[in-house]
Amino acid sequence: MFTDSKRVITSHTKSGFEKPLLLLDPVDGLPTEVVVEIWRICIAEEARDMQGNPPFPFVASSVSRRWRKLALTTSPLWTNVYIDRYSKLGPVQLQLARSGRCLLDLVIYFVSDPEEPIESVYACEPLIRDFMHRVATHADRWRSLDFTIYGARSDHGERNIDTALAPLRNLKAPFLNELSLTLCFEYPRCGPLFTGGTPALDTLYLNGLDMRGIRNLFTRLTVLEITEVPLARRPTFNEFLANLRACSESLEHLSISGPCFLPPPAFPLSKARVIFPSLVSLSLSFGDEAWDRTMEEAFIVSAFFNSVSSPRLQDLALADLSHLGAEAVIAAHDDFAVFPSLSNLSLRNVNVLHPEHERDPSLPFLLCFPMVDTLELVGGDGARLLACLMSNEWITYRGPVQPGLRLKTLVCARISPPCDLYLLHQFIADRQAAGHAIATLYVDRPAFDKTDSVILKRLCGQADVVLESYLEP
Repeated sequence: MFTDSKRVITSHTKSGFEKPLLLLDPVDGLPTEVVVEIWRICIAEEARDMQGNPPFPFVASSVSRRWRKLALTTSPLWTNVYIDRYSKLGPVQLQLARSGRCLLDLVIYFVSDPEEPIESVYACEPLIRDFMHRVATHADRWRSLDFTIYGARSDHGERNIDTALAPLRNLKAPFLNELSLTLCFEYPRCGPLFTGGTPALDTLYLNGLDMRGIRNLFTRLTVLEITEVPLARRPTFNEFLANLRACSESLEHLSISGPCFLPPPAFPLSKARVIFPSLVSLSLSFGDEAWDRTMEEAFIVSAFFNSVSSPRLQDLALADLSHLGAEAVIAAHDDFAVFPSLSNLSLRNVNVLHPEHERDPSLPFLLCFPMVDTLELVGGDGARLLACLMSNEWITYRGPVQPGLRLKTLVCARISPPCDLYLLHQFIADRQAAGHAIATLYVDRPAFDKTDSVILKRLCGQADVVLESYLEP
Protein backbone atom coordinates (compact mmCIF):
# COMPACT_ATOMS: atom_id res chain seq x y z
CA MET A 1 0.00 0.00 0.00
CA PHE A 2 1.45 3.32 -1.06
CA THR A 3 0.64 6.83 0.20
CA ASP A 4 1.14 10.24 -1.28
CA SER A 5 2.75 11.75 1.84
CA LYS A 6 -0.11 14.25 2.14
CA ARG A 7 -2.28 15.42 5.01
CA VAL A 8 -5.76 16.90 4.78
CA ILE A 9 -7.01 19.45 7.33
CA THR A 10 -10.13 21.61 7.28
CA SER A 11 -10.73 25.31 7.82
CA HIS A 12 -14.02 27.14 8.35
CA THR A 13 -15.17 29.80 5.89
CA LYS A 14 -17.27 32.86 6.83
CA SER A 15 -20.40 31.05 5.69
CA GLY A 16 -19.67 28.20 8.10
CA PHE A 17 -18.75 25.63 5.46
CA GLU A 18 -15.64 23.51 5.92
CA LYS A 19 -12.96 23.98 3.29
CA PRO A 20 -10.35 21.20 2.90
CA LEU A 21 -6.70 22.28 2.79
CA LEU A 22 -4.04 19.96 1.36
CA LEU A 23 -0.60 20.01 3.01
CA LEU A 24 2.34 18.27 1.40
CA ASP A 25 5.03 16.55 3.40
CA PRO A 26 8.09 18.91 3.38
CA VAL A 27 10.28 16.24 1.79
CA ASP A 28 7.98 16.25 -1.25
CA GLY A 29 9.03 19.82 -1.87
CA LEU A 30 12.62 18.78 -2.53
CA PRO A 31 13.73 18.80 -6.17
CA THR A 32 14.08 15.38 -7.73
CA GLU A 33 17.85 15.69 -8.17
CA VAL A 34 18.26 16.51 -4.44
CA VAL A 35 16.24 13.44 -3.42
CA VAL A 36 18.29 11.23 -5.73
CA GLU A 37 21.55 12.63 -4.35
CA ILE A 38 20.40 11.91 -0.78
CA TRP A 39 19.57 8.38 -1.86
CA ARG A 40 23.03 7.97 -3.35
CA ILE A 41 24.55 8.90 0.01
CA CYS A 42 22.29 6.40 1.78
CA ILE A 43 23.30 3.68 -0.67
CA ALA A 44 27.01 4.48 -0.19
CA GLU A 45 26.59 4.16 3.58
CA GLU A 46 24.57 0.98 3.20
CA ALA A 47 27.29 -0.64 1.08
CA ARG A 48 29.47 -0.89 4.21
CA ASP A 49 27.03 -3.24 5.95
CA MET A 50 24.36 -4.71 3.71
CA GLN A 51 24.14 -8.14 5.32
CA GLY A 52 20.61 -9.00 6.43
CA ASN A 53 19.06 -5.74 5.19
CA PRO A 54 16.87 -5.20 2.13
CA PRO A 55 18.62 -2.99 -0.44
CA PHE A 56 17.82 0.69 0.00
CA PRO A 57 16.08 1.14 -3.39
CA PHE A 58 13.48 -1.46 -2.35
CA VAL A 59 12.87 0.41 0.91
CA ALA A 60 12.64 3.82 -0.79
CA SER A 61 10.28 2.55 -3.49
CA SER A 62 7.77 1.41 -0.85
CA VAL A 63 7.37 4.81 0.84
CA SER A 64 5.12 6.65 -1.61
CA ARG A 65 3.99 6.65 -5.23
CA ARG A 66 6.30 9.52 -6.06
CA TRP A 67 9.30 7.78 -4.51
CA ARG A 68 8.45 4.50 -6.20
CA LYS A 69 8.23 6.16 -9.61
CA LEU A 70 11.47 8.00 -8.96
CA ALA A 71 13.28 4.85 -7.82
CA LEU A 72 12.07 2.74 -10.74
CA THR A 73 13.15 5.35 -13.28
CA THR A 74 16.61 5.97 -11.77
CA SER A 75 18.69 3.01 -12.89
CA PRO A 76 21.96 3.97 -11.08
CA LEU A 77 20.22 3.45 -7.72
CA TRP A 78 20.04 -0.29 -8.37
CA THR A 79 23.68 -0.93 -9.22
CA ASN A 80 24.92 -1.96 -5.74
CA VAL A 81 24.11 -5.68 -5.58
CA TYR A 82 24.78 -7.65 -2.39
CA ILE A 83 24.41 -11.45 -2.38
CA ASP A 84 24.91 -13.87 0.49
CA ARG A 85 23.60 -17.31 1.43
CA TYR A 86 20.38 -15.82 2.75
CA SER A 87 19.59 -13.66 -0.29
CA LYS A 88 16.59 -14.44 -2.49
CA LEU A 89 17.00 -14.92 -6.22
CA GLY A 90 13.88 -12.89 -7.11
CA PRO A 91 14.98 -9.53 -5.61
CA VAL A 92 18.45 -9.95 -7.09
CA GLN A 93 16.98 -10.50 -10.56
CA LEU A 94 14.76 -7.42 -10.12
CA GLN A 95 17.75 -5.34 -9.08
CA LEU A 96 19.78 -6.48 -12.08
CA ALA A 97 16.88 -5.70 -14.41
CA ARG A 98 16.15 -2.27 -12.93
CA SER A 99 19.81 -1.24 -13.14
CA GLY A 100 19.40 -1.06 -16.93
CA ARG A 101 22.76 -0.83 -18.67
CA CYS A 102 24.54 0.89 -15.76
CA LEU A 103 27.80 -0.54 -14.43
CA LEU A 104 27.39 -2.84 -11.43
CA ASP A 105 29.15 -3.00 -8.06
CA LEU A 106 28.83 -6.54 -6.69
CA VAL A 107 29.43 -7.94 -3.23
CA ILE A 108 29.22 -11.75 -3.08
CA TYR A 109 29.63 -13.24 0.39
CA PHE A 110 29.22 -16.99 0.83
CA VAL A 111 30.47 -18.01 4.29
CA SER A 112 29.37 -21.01 6.34
CA ASP A 113 28.71 -20.93 10.07
CA PRO A 114 31.09 -22.96 12.29
CA GLU A 115 28.09 -24.57 14.01
CA GLU A 116 26.41 -25.69 10.80
CA PRO A 117 26.22 -29.39 9.94
CA ILE A 118 27.89 -30.37 6.70
CA GLU A 119 24.53 -31.21 5.12
CA SER A 120 23.22 -27.63 5.36
CA VAL A 121 26.46 -26.25 3.92
CA TYR A 122 26.26 -28.50 0.87
CA ALA A 123 22.55 -27.70 0.54
CA CYS A 124 23.59 -24.15 -0.45
CA GLU A 125 25.42 -25.35 -3.54
CA PRO A 126 22.43 -25.06 -5.95
CA LEU A 127 21.70 -21.55 -4.66
CA ILE A 128 25.32 -20.50 -5.15
CA ARG A 129 25.25 -21.94 -8.68
CA ASP A 130 22.07 -20.02 -9.54
CA PHE A 131 23.37 -16.73 -8.17
CA MET A 132 26.72 -17.02 -9.94
CA HIS A 133 25.02 -17.91 -13.22
CA ARG A 134 22.71 -14.87 -12.97
CA VAL A 135 25.43 -12.34 -12.19
CA ALA A 136 27.85 -13.86 -14.70
CA THR A 137 25.44 -13.05 -17.53
CA HIS A 138 25.94 -9.37 -16.63
CA ALA A 139 29.76 -9.52 -16.54
CA ASP A 140 29.91 -7.10 -19.47
CA ARG A 141 28.91 -4.31 -17.06
CA TRP A 142 30.68 -5.25 -13.83
CA ARG A 143 32.54 -2.28 -12.39
CA SER A 144 33.70 -3.83 -9.10
CA LEU A 145 33.51 -7.27 -7.52
CA ASP A 146 34.11 -8.06 -3.84
CA PHE A 147 34.07 -11.86 -3.68
CA THR A 148 34.37 -13.75 -0.38
CA ILE A 149 33.80 -17.48 0.01
CA TYR A 150 35.10 -19.98 2.50
CA GLY A 151 34.12 -22.82 4.79
CA ALA A 152 34.27 -21.98 8.48
CA ARG A 153 35.35 -25.56 9.20
CA SER A 154 37.69 -27.77 7.23
CA ASP A 155 35.06 -30.50 6.84
CA HIS A 156 32.81 -28.07 5.01
CA GLY A 157 34.86 -29.03 1.98
CA GLU A 158 35.68 -27.43 -1.35
CA ARG A 159 32.55 -28.18 -3.33
CA ASN A 160 30.88 -24.79 -2.81
CA ILE A 161 34.10 -22.96 -3.69
CA ASP A 162 34.43 -24.96 -6.92
CA THR A 163 30.83 -24.13 -7.79
CA ALA A 164 31.28 -20.42 -7.07
CA LEU A 165 34.55 -20.04 -8.98
CA ALA A 166 33.54 -22.08 -12.04
CA PRO A 167 31.65 -19.22 -13.80
CA LEU A 168 34.64 -16.90 -13.28
CA ARG A 169 37.19 -19.14 -15.01
CA ASN A 170 36.73 -18.04 -18.63
CA LEU A 171 34.73 -14.89 -18.01
CA LYS A 172 35.35 -11.60 -19.80
CA ALA A 173 34.69 -8.43 -17.77
CA PRO A 174 35.63 -5.47 -20.01
CA PHE A 175 34.72 -2.74 -17.48
CA LEU A 176 35.82 -4.45 -14.26
CA ASN A 177 37.92 -1.82 -12.49
CA GLU A 178 38.28 -3.20 -8.94
CA LEU A 179 38.48 -6.83 -7.81
CA SER A 180 38.70 -8.19 -4.27
CA LEU A 181 39.07 -11.95 -3.71
CA THR A 182 39.02 -13.69 -0.32
CA LEU A 183 39.31 -17.47 0.01
CA CYS A 184 39.79 -18.28 3.70
CA PHE A 185 40.01 -22.02 3.21
CA GLU A 186 42.79 -24.42 2.29
CA TYR A 187 41.73 -24.37 -1.33
CA PRO A 188 44.55 -25.75 -3.49
CA ARG A 189 44.56 -23.20 -6.31
CA CYS A 190 41.96 -20.68 -7.45
CA GLY A 191 43.35 -19.84 -10.89
CA PRO A 192 42.80 -19.47 -13.72
CA LEU A 193 40.25 -16.65 -13.48
CA PHE A 194 38.85 -14.19 -16.03
CA THR A 195 40.83 -15.64 -18.91
CA GLY A 196 38.44 -13.82 -21.26
CA GLY A 197 40.12 -10.58 -20.23
CA THR A 198 39.85 -7.69 -17.74
CA PRO A 199 41.34 -4.79 -19.73
CA ALA A 200 40.13 -2.09 -17.28
CA LEU A 201 41.28 -3.79 -14.04
CA ASP A 202 43.58 -1.49 -12.07
CA THR A 203 42.88 -2.37 -8.39
CA LEU A 204 43.34 -5.87 -7.00
CA TYR A 205 42.95 -7.07 -3.40
CA LEU A 206 43.99 -10.66 -2.67
CA ASN A 207 43.27 -12.10 0.77
CA GLY A 208 44.60 -15.59 1.44
CA LEU A 209 44.81 -16.32 -2.27
CA ASP A 210 47.19 -18.42 -4.31
CA MET A 211 48.59 -16.02 -6.92
CA ARG A 212 49.77 -18.73 -9.26
CA GLY A 213 47.66 -19.01 -12.39
CA ILE A 214 46.15 -15.49 -12.19
CA ARG A 215 49.01 -13.46 -13.68
CA ASN A 216 46.63 -12.27 -16.39
CA LEU A 217 44.98 -10.06 -13.72
CA PHE A 218 48.21 -8.15 -13.02
CA THR A 219 49.02 -6.58 -16.36
CA ARG A 220 47.51 -3.10 -15.85
CA LEU A 221 47.32 -2.78 -12.08
CA THR A 222 47.97 0.50 -10.30
CA VAL A 223 46.95 -0.76 -6.82
CA LEU A 224 47.87 -4.21 -5.46
CA GLU A 225 47.19 -5.40 -1.90
CA ILE A 226 48.11 -8.92 -0.76
CA THR A 227 47.11 -10.24 2.68
CA GLU A 228 47.86 -13.39 4.66
CA VAL A 229 48.70 -16.08 2.11
CA PRO A 230 48.54 -19.51 3.84
CA LEU A 231 51.65 -21.66 3.61
CA ALA A 232 50.05 -24.18 1.23
CA ARG A 233 49.23 -21.44 -1.29
CA ARG A 234 52.42 -19.39 -1.29
CA PRO A 235 54.38 -19.15 -4.53
CA THR A 236 58.16 -19.20 -4.62
CA PHE A 237 59.83 -15.81 -4.53
CA ASN A 238 60.64 -16.04 -8.24
CA GLU A 239 56.98 -16.78 -9.05
CA PHE A 240 55.92 -13.86 -6.85
CA LEU A 241 58.42 -11.58 -8.56
CA ALA A 242 57.18 -12.69 -11.98
CA ASN A 243 53.66 -11.52 -11.07
CA LEU A 244 55.04 -8.15 -9.96
CA ARG A 245 56.97 -7.82 -13.21
CA ALA A 246 53.68 -8.15 -15.08
CA CYS A 247 52.49 -4.84 -13.59
CA SER A 248 55.84 -3.16 -12.96
CA GLU A 249 55.25 -0.35 -15.48
CA SER A 250 51.85 0.70 -14.10
CA LEU A 251 51.87 -0.18 -10.37
CA GLU A 252 51.62 2.86 -8.09
CA HIS A 253 50.61 1.42 -4.69
CA LEU A 254 51.79 -1.92 -3.26
CA SER A 255 50.75 -3.27 0.13
CA ILE A 256 51.91 -6.60 1.62
CA SER A 257 50.56 -7.91 4.92
CA GLY A 258 52.23 -11.01 6.30
CA PRO A 259 54.19 -13.65 4.36
CA CYS A 260 53.21 -13.92 0.72
CA PHE A 261 55.90 -16.16 -0.78
CA LEU A 262 58.11 -19.06 0.26
CA PRO A 263 61.61 -18.30 1.56
CA PRO A 264 64.44 -19.70 -0.55
CA PRO A 265 66.51 -22.66 0.66
CA ALA A 266 69.52 -20.39 1.23
CA PHE A 267 70.71 -16.78 1.29
CA PRO A 268 71.89 -14.51 -0.21
CA LEU A 269 69.32 -13.37 -2.71
CA SER A 270 70.17 -12.60 -6.27
CA LYS A 271 70.68 -8.91 -7.06
CA ALA A 272 68.32 -8.95 -10.04
CA ARG A 273 65.95 -6.03 -9.49
CA VAL A 274 62.45 -5.28 -10.65
CA ILE A 275 62.17 -1.57 -11.40
CA PHE A 276 58.81 0.08 -10.74
CA PRO A 277 58.95 3.47 -12.46
CA SER A 278 55.49 4.51 -11.23
CA LEU A 279 55.48 3.10 -7.67
CA VAL A 280 54.88 5.90 -5.14
CA SER A 281 53.87 3.98 -1.98
CA LEU A 282 54.98 0.70 -0.41
CA SER A 283 53.55 -0.83 2.76
CA LEU A 284 54.90 -3.89 4.57
CA SER A 285 53.01 -5.20 7.60
CA PHE A 286 53.89 -8.14 9.83
CA GLY A 287 50.92 -8.24 12.21
CA ASP A 288 50.09 -11.95 11.90
CA GLU A 289 51.67 -13.89 14.78
CA ALA A 290 50.86 -17.32 13.31
CA TRP A 291 53.94 -17.60 11.13
CA ASP A 292 57.66 -18.14 11.67
CA ARG A 293 59.11 -14.68 12.27
CA THR A 294 62.61 -16.07 12.80
CA MET A 295 62.90 -17.12 9.19
CA GLU A 296 60.33 -15.22 7.17
CA GLU A 297 60.20 -11.63 8.40
CA ALA A 298 63.87 -10.92 7.75
CA PHE A 299 63.65 -12.65 4.38
CA ILE A 300 60.62 -10.63 3.23
CA VAL A 301 62.32 -7.35 4.16
CA SER A 302 65.60 -8.41 2.52
CA ALA A 303 63.78 -9.64 -0.56
CA PHE A 304 61.98 -6.35 -1.10
CA PHE A 305 64.91 -4.05 -0.48
CA ASN A 306 67.26 -6.17 -2.57
CA SER A 307 64.86 -6.92 -5.44
CA VAL A 308 62.57 -3.90 -5.79
CA SER A 309 63.59 -0.48 -7.01
CA SER A 310 61.52 2.65 -7.54
CA PRO A 311 62.88 6.08 -8.45
CA ARG A 312 59.54 7.72 -7.53
CA LEU A 313 58.75 6.00 -4.21
CA GLN A 314 57.57 8.68 -1.79
CA ASP A 315 55.75 6.80 0.99
CA LEU A 316 57.12 3.81 2.91
CA ALA A 317 55.12 2.24 5.77
CA LEU A 318 56.49 -0.48 8.04
CA ALA A 319 54.07 -1.96 10.58
CA ASP A 320 54.50 -4.52 13.39
CA LEU A 321 58.16 -5.00 12.55
CA SER A 322 60.28 -6.93 15.06
CA HIS A 323 64.03 -6.56 15.68
CA LEU A 324 64.57 -9.23 12.99
CA GLY A 325 63.00 -7.05 10.32
CA ALA A 326 64.82 -3.98 11.63
CA GLU A 327 68.15 -5.80 11.36
CA ALA A 328 67.28 -6.76 7.77
CA VAL A 329 66.56 -3.09 6.98
CA ILE A 330 69.97 -2.11 8.36
CA ALA A 331 71.68 -4.90 6.42
CA ALA A 332 70.12 -3.57 3.20
CA HIS A 333 71.23 -0.01 3.91
CA ASP A 334 73.73 0.13 1.06
CA ASP A 335 70.92 -0.48 -1.40
CA PHE A 336 68.61 2.30 -0.25
CA ALA A 337 69.66 4.47 -3.16
CA VAL A 338 66.97 2.54 -5.04
CA PHE A 339 64.41 4.83 -3.29
CA PRO A 340 65.93 8.27 -3.96
CA SER A 341 62.61 10.16 -3.69
CA LEU A 342 61.49 8.69 -0.34
CA SER A 343 59.96 11.51 1.69
CA ASN A 344 57.32 10.02 4.05
CA LEU A 345 58.19 7.25 6.51
CA SER A 346 55.61 5.61 8.78
CA LEU A 347 56.82 3.31 11.59
CA ARG A 348 53.91 1.67 13.42
CA ASN A 349 54.70 -0.69 16.27
CA VAL A 350 58.26 -1.10 15.01
CA ASN A 351 60.60 -2.67 17.57
CA VAL A 352 64.30 -2.25 16.82
CA LEU A 353 65.83 -3.50 20.08
CA HIS A 354 66.68 -7.18 20.47
CA PRO A 355 65.12 -8.38 23.75
CA GLU A 356 68.37 -10.17 24.76
CA HIS A 357 70.95 -7.66 23.51
CA GLU A 358 72.03 -4.35 25.00
CA ARG A 359 73.17 -2.75 21.75
CA ASP A 360 70.72 -0.09 20.60
CA PRO A 361 70.35 -0.15 16.78
CA SER A 362 68.14 2.98 16.64
CA LEU A 363 70.83 5.15 15.04
CA PRO A 364 71.81 2.79 12.18
CA PHE A 365 68.12 2.10 11.59
CA LEU A 366 67.18 5.78 11.25
CA LEU A 367 70.27 6.43 9.11
CA CYS A 368 68.69 4.15 6.51
CA PHE A 369 66.16 6.96 5.86
CA PRO A 370 68.23 10.16 6.03
CA MET A 371 66.19 12.34 3.67
CA VAL A 372 62.58 11.90 4.78
CA ASP A 373 60.58 15.07 5.43
CA THR A 374 57.72 13.38 7.35
CA LEU A 375 58.38 10.83 10.09
CA GLU A 376 55.54 9.03 11.88
CA LEU A 377 56.34 7.13 15.08
CA VAL A 378 53.40 5.15 16.46
CA GLY A 379 53.82 2.72 19.36
CA GLY A 380 56.58 0.11 19.49
CA ASP A 381 60.04 1.56 20.13
CA GLY A 382 58.84 5.01 19.08
CA ALA A 383 60.15 6.63 22.27
CA ARG A 384 63.58 5.08 21.69
CA LEU A 385 63.68 6.27 18.06
CA LEU A 386 62.53 9.75 19.08
CA ALA A 387 65.24 9.92 21.74
CA CYS A 388 67.76 8.91 19.06
CA LEU A 389 66.68 11.88 16.92
CA MET A 390 67.47 14.16 19.88
CA SER A 391 70.81 12.50 20.70
CA ASN A 392 74.28 13.93 20.10
CA GLU A 393 75.12 10.88 17.98
CA TRP A 394 72.40 11.85 15.49
CA ILE A 395 73.16 15.56 15.54
CA THR A 396 76.92 15.14 15.16
CA TYR A 397 76.81 12.27 12.67
CA ARG A 398 78.88 12.91 9.57
CA GLY A 399 78.46 10.73 6.55
CA PRO A 400 77.83 10.85 2.78
CA VAL A 401 74.44 12.43 3.52
CA GLN A 402 73.66 14.61 6.53
CA PRO A 403 70.57 12.96 8.06
CA GLY A 404 67.41 14.82 8.92
CA LEU A 405 68.00 17.92 6.82
CA ARG A 406 64.57 17.70 5.18
CA LEU A 407 62.57 16.62 8.26
CA LYS A 408 59.63 19.03 8.54
CA THR A 409 56.79 17.00 10.07
CA LEU A 410 57.11 14.75 13.11
CA VAL A 411 54.22 12.58 14.33
CA CYS A 412 54.51 11.05 17.82
CA ALA A 413 51.56 8.87 18.80
CA ARG A 414 50.99 6.14 21.39
CA ILE A 415 54.57 6.46 22.56
CA SER A 416 55.23 4.94 25.98
CA PRO A 417 56.98 6.10 28.03
CA PRO A 418 56.63 9.65 26.65
CA CYS A 419 59.82 11.41 25.69
CA ASP A 420 61.27 14.17 27.83
CA LEU A 421 59.38 17.38 27.18
CA TYR A 422 62.36 19.72 27.43
CA LEU A 423 64.57 17.49 25.30
CA LEU A 424 61.90 17.64 22.60
CA HIS A 425 61.77 21.41 22.86
CA GLN A 426 65.57 21.62 22.70
CA PHE A 427 65.56 19.35 19.65
CA ILE A 428 63.13 21.63 17.82
CA ALA A 429 65.00 24.78 18.90
CA ASP A 430 68.37 23.37 17.80
CA ARG A 431 66.97 22.47 14.41
CA GLN A 432 65.58 25.96 14.01
CA ALA A 433 68.95 27.47 14.90
CA ALA A 434 70.62 25.27 12.32
CA GLY A 435 68.15 26.34 9.65
CA HIS A 436 66.30 23.01 9.53
CA ALA A 437 63.19 23.81 11.55
CA ILE A 438 60.40 21.34 12.28
CA ALA A 439 57.29 22.87 10.74
CA THR A 440 54.63 20.61 12.28
CA LEU A 441 54.66 18.41 15.37
CA TYR A 442 51.79 16.03 16.13
CA VAL A 443 51.50 14.69 19.67
CA ASP A 444 48.65 12.80 21.31
CA ARG A 445 47.33 13.34 24.80
CA PRO A 446 48.37 9.92 26.14
CA ALA A 447 51.99 10.95 25.47
CA PHE A 448 51.71 14.31 27.25
CA ASP A 449 49.31 15.40 29.94
CA LYS A 450 47.36 18.66 29.65
CA THR A 451 49.96 20.73 31.52
CA ASP A 452 52.81 19.38 29.41
CA SER A 453 50.87 20.16 26.23
CA VAL A 454 50.43 23.78 27.24
CA ILE A 455 54.13 24.09 28.10
CA LEU A 456 55.13 22.39 24.86
CA LYS A 457 53.01 24.76 22.81
CA ARG A 458 54.55 27.76 24.53
CA LEU A 459 58.15 26.53 24.34
CA CYS A 460 57.91 25.33 20.77
CA GLY A 461 56.28 28.42 19.35
CA GLN A 462 58.44 28.07 16.26
CA ALA A 463 56.59 24.87 15.26
CA ASP A 464 52.93 24.26 14.49
CA VAL A 465 52.16 21.95 17.42
CA VAL A 466 49.01 19.87 17.02
CA LEU A 467 47.88 18.76 20.47
CA GLU A 468 44.66 16.94 19.67
CA SER A 469 44.31 13.23 20.29
CA TYR A 470 45.95 11.30 17.49
CA LEU A 471 43.47 9.38 15.34
CA GLU A 472 44.59 6.52 13.15
CA PRO A 473 43.35 6.59 9.53
